[in-house]
Order: sequence, then C-alpha cells, then structure tokens
Amino acid sequence: MDKDFQFIDNDETDEDDGSASVDLFKLLGVVKQSIIWLIIIIIFGIGAAYLTLRYTKELYESSSVLKLNVKKEAGDLGLNFMKVENGNNLSGEIEMIKSPIIQNDVIKKMDLEISYYSYGQVLDDERYKSSPFKIFFNETETNVLYDKPIQINFLETGFSCRLHNTEDIPKKYNFGDTVQLKGFHFLVQSNANTDQFEDAQFYFIVNSFGALQSYLRQNLDVKVLNNAARTIQVSFKDHHRVKARDIVNMVDT
Repeated sequence: MDKDFQFIDNDETDEDDGSASVDLFKLLGVVKQSIIWLIIIIIFGIGAAYLTLRYTKELYESSSVLKLNVKKEAGDLGLNFMKVENGNNLSGEIEMIKSPIIQNDVIKKMDLEISYYSYGQVLDDERYKSSPFKIFFNETETNVLYDKPIQINFLETGFSCRLHNTEDIPKKYNFGDTVQLKGFHFLVQSNANTDQFEDAQFYFIVNSFGALQSYLRQNLDVKVLNNAARTIQVSFKDHHRVKARDIVNMVDT
C-alpha cells in the first residue's frame, strides 16, 4: 500500500512566524502613534473651542418682517422723487431703508451718541441702558473727543477720569462737577447707588456721526422675503441683544 508523506520545513515555518510577529509589532506601533496624534488633535480642538468661546463676544441678530406699500412708504419719508417702474420690484424700497436718510433718522431718534462700557477681566461689556452714570455736554461744545474711550473709575466718594490707555494721572471729581479733559467739558451724573460700584472701572465713547453711520451700515441687512407679497426682512446684528432689537424696531416704524 502506497503512502504519501508530507514534509514540513520547520525552518521556513519559523521564519514565517517571525515575519508575522514583526508585522504585528509594526502594526501596534503605528496604532500607538496614531492614538497619540488623535489625542493631541482632540485636545487642540477643545482648547481652540474654549478660547473662541471665552474671548469672542456673542453676536445677536434681531429681525422684523415688513409688508410695504411703495407709494405710502415713500410719501411718509418725503421721497416723492422716487418712481417705481415695476410694482413688484422691491429693490428700490430696500435701498431706501438702507439709505443715509433712514440711518440719520435712527441716529436722531435713538440715544446712540454716547456708548457706555464696563471693563471685564477678558471682554468689555456695553452697558446699553444700564450704565450707572450718564454724560452731558453742551451742544455748542467744540472740543468734543469723538471716538476716543474716556475712562471713569468710581471711588469711595466721586470718581476719577482720564483718557483710556494713557499714562495721564487721573483727576478726581464729585458727581455733578464739570470735567475738563483735553479741552472737552462735560458733566458726569450718577444714575445709581455708587457704593455698589466702588472701585469699578468704566469708560464711555462719544460717537461721531460718521462712526454711527458706518456702524448702522455694516450691521443692517435688508432682503426680500416674498416679492409677490411685497414683504421684506429687516435685521440687525449687535453684541447687545436689546440694542439690536431697539434698532430694528426703530427702522421698521
């Protein structure tokens, strides 16, 4: 009876096992390196997200929907020279709302001339309608320091004042005193119990007319919602949600 025999080369088998072992070690090394990089990427992503949230102010958007009557709206604004060739074309109305005429009207009717801020550890906060003090100056004042932060520090009695980020020695005043700063004369009136704001730091900015126009132009958006229904959306973006809402309400009234 014939018998078939199968011979196994032990040396060859050992070499194959060795190669398999080496490949396995290489694979584990690659996995370990990938895990390290994956952990680094995750940590970097979490850190970037944290820094973004901590050092970036929240941006709010308020919007309103308007249904326009071209002739009525133009007449109310004194724009009798505007003629609409196509009754369904709202581009003229959009340009009208975004025009300097509307911007100037908003500036005149709203209290935007002076902006008030409080210093924060990371980000400054606008105190829109919540400032503990208010600034007054004569309309005939010729030396107004426009668009420059002026620092107000509450003291145990009164306050001190100087230009923001300067080495000038701050002068001390009582509330109700007339402040003279670089030729600019103004009065600081307290709106609250100053004891709770002792050692608190604030600043205000007298906004120039050009700065206010630029601010409104950059943050106001008007677009068509439904051309046939003659509806448009007016929206405004700002870091203070109440301020954004008030400006939208002023624009659409």
